Amino acid sequence: MNILNKEFEYTPSHKTDISKRWRAEGWVPPSTQNTEAQASLSDTIQYSTRRLVMRPNDEQLEALRYFSVLHGREWKHELLNQWRDGRDTCNRDGALLRQIRNRFGPQWLESFTFD
Repeated sequence: MNILNKEFEYTPSHKTDISKRWRAEGWVPPSTQNTEAQASLSDTIQYSTRRLVMRPNDEQLEALRYFSVLHGREWKHELLNQWRDGRDTCNRDGALLRQIRNRFGPQWLESFTFD
């Protein structure tokens, strides 16, 4: 008998075994998830991320400083334009600037200040 042609039947006992294993491991099948628990977890995650202060590493900060000196008063506007158009990779520290965009996002740049 060819193993590839063998058909496997899905029986309710398989479903029960999977459900038991999920519960034993702390997982809840999607069809039985508690929407209140999801909302609570979602609120907790949002609260904790609002409190989290994310900062670039020293190398990324140096790339931002260099870019700001190079482009003057409107450096944030210019960086946002370069991120949008993909021109940031042409800069001396283009890879670091792209890391900042990918990790923190354009919205982060608007509120960023050098300390």
